[in-house]
Amino acid sequence: MIINKLNKFFVFFQIFKKSLSIAYI
Repeated sequence: MIINKLNKFFVFFQIFKKSLSIAYI
């Protein structure tokens, strides 16, 4: 389903943002 793919992408994006903020600190 498209919604499921979008949800997975959103979770991946959140993790990516978190790792980015950790890398900057």
